[in-house]
Amino acid sequence: MVPNQKNNDKKTWESLEAIDSIEHLVLKYLNVVTSHRNRAKQAF
Repeated sequence: MVPNQKNNDKKTWESLEAIDSIEHLVLKYLNVVTSHRNRAKQAF
C-alpha cells in the first residue's frame, strides 16, 4: 500500500463525514420549516 493512498482514503472519509453532517443539518432544517408551515396552516 502506498503511504499517500492511505492519506487520500482518510481525506475521502473526512469529506464523506462532512457531507453526512451537512445532509443531517439540511434534513433537520427542512423538518423545522415544514412543522412551522403546518402550524401556520392550523392557526389560520
